[in-house]
Amino acid sequence: MRFVLKILSLPLVAALSISVMILSFLAVCVTAVLKFLSIPAALLGAGVAILTDPVAGLLIIAGAFLISPFELPKLANWLLDGMAGINFSLRAFIAS
Repeated sequence: MRFVLKILSLPLVAALSISVMILSFLAVCVTAVLKFLSIPAALLGAGVAILTDPVAGLLIIAGAFLISPFELPKLANWLLDGMAGINFSLRAFIAS
């Protein structure tokens, strides 16, 4: 029975390996783009907060913080680490 589970988990390991590689590359590219977009957005938010509406400016600054490398890209990396952990656990199960 254990041998059958090992055979059935091989396609899942292959799919997870390919998915983690592709998604890691996309996460790096998106993080680079968002890093460059967050700086002008924060400056725009500061300008809006000073010149017109402080609440709208703070909302823009909060959005810039979310797209900065501190929030959304960190969440994506955490999810990718979880997928890679599942992949390595399945590989260890197959190798045992």
